[in-house]
Amino acid sequence: MRREMLISVAVGVTLVTVAAVAVLWFNRGSRLILDVQIQKVRTQALEEQASAMVIDFRVFNPADYLYQVRKVDVTLDIGGKTAEGIVIADVDAKRLMEYYPALSPKYNDTLRMREKLKPRQSLDRMVAVRFELPESMVNSRRSLTLRIEEVDGPVPTVIVHPPAGAR
Repeated sequence: MRREMLISVAVGVTLVTVAAVAVLWFNRGSRLILDVQIQKVRTQALEEQASAMVIDFRVFNPADYLYQVRKVDVTLDIGGKTAEGIVIADVDAKRLMEYYPALSPKYNDTLRMREKLKPRQSLDRMVAVRFELPESMVNSRRSLTLRIEEVDGPVPTVIVHPPAGAR
């Protein structure tokens, strides 16, 4: 009797495992997430206590649904403290890159609010950010966090350890 019970439990566990895997497999495209790879990071001192950062990245929407961007945030971890950046508008980013040759050329379009990423679409984008920190502190960051918030709420976060690109 004990052997029959073990066989029944093993069959039951196997069926539950197969069912769970099937549910996860068939729903894999229903999660609104983004795969983001940071390609290049460039920094430039603007003033003694202010710096600009240009982040080029590739974003991929693996979901079966449209992903519409609400906002983009960039934060730095500098010695255990968090520094939040101010995102620079596309028009101002173009001027900034024209004025500071170290930030040029502009490889990609800026990721904008209300931009739509179609299902299974991959795009190359950039974001320019201002930090009220000297360039030396920005370059000594431990990590860079890029948050892209969706209109309906999910917030995929990309954390880069160690910092990518120029120092």
